[in-house]
Amino acid sequence: MSFQNYEFQDPRSHGYRWVDVRHLRIPAEPGGAQELLAALIGHEHFRDDYAGGGVLSAGSRHGPYWLRLGTPDVYEAVSQERSAYVLRGWVNQSGDVPAAVEAVLQQEVFDRLAAADRIYYLSRLGDEAIHDWGRVHEHFHELVLIDRSAGRITKGVAEAALRYAAYLDGDLSDHLRVHLFWLEERRSPTVVDRRPQL
Repeated sequence: MSFQNYEFQDPRSHGYRWVDVRHLRIPAEPGGAQELLAALIGHEHFRDDYAGGGVLSAGSRHGPYWLRLGTPDVYEAVSQERSAYVLRGWVNQSGDVPAAVEAVLQQEVFDRLAAADRIYYLSRLGDEAIHDWGRVHEHFHELVLIDRSAGRITKGVAEAALRYAAYLDGDLSDHLRVHLFWLEERRSPTVVDRRPQL
């Protein structure tokens, strides 16, 4: 679910936010929470950098993190209240969202939180865990919901790239104009040089 697909009062309020929800069946012999988290981490769908490339079966990244550093131990058991609080803060970081967004979030995210037996939050792993370009993920939240009655594990990722949005709205055009100048003139522009229009 991309917030860009909905109409906001301020067209930039979507903040390049999105939610990705994936469901996996709990194995016939489910084991404990640590075993289920390990199975999730070992699943091919865990190899997604969430930057547009999709799942890469030989991928080495998971969101902003190096895949090799993802273990069941980096997931913290959290309450429904805490997970809802974290997500609600993420949802409303740029003000209220349209009713249509709220309705989808309620059905796809908050109702699933309420039904989960256990909820795990991917804790901050620290700077050493962030991969080479992982900082494009500014507000990355991942929750794993275990719902034994439904026989499924749900992995939900919520992301916002607010600095990226500001870059697209501002500095990107300046950088592109400098690059175009260099392509035409084969030198960097000076303060007095007129830069090409986009």
